[in-house]
Amino acid sequence: MDYAKALSEKILHKTARVGIVGIGYVGSALVHACVLGGFQVLGFTRSTTKARRINTPKKKNFIATTNLSRLRTCD
Repeated sequence: MDYAKALSEKILHKTARVGIVGIGYVGSALVHACVLGGFQVLGFTRSTTKARRINTPKKKNFIATTNLSRLRTCD
């Protein structure tokens, strides 16, 4: 199975993990849309303060991080 087909299957079954780099004005809207669509979302920011603020309280299907190496866990 090629990557595009595998990704299509994950999207169809809502098992794809979405990575969004930059969770400012535009990125936060993308996060909101993806979470409402039923996907798990990992948002990346440079600000540890912003990541902590977003993660408290814990939100369902969304985690913010400053660790770009976690990008490889996204589809």
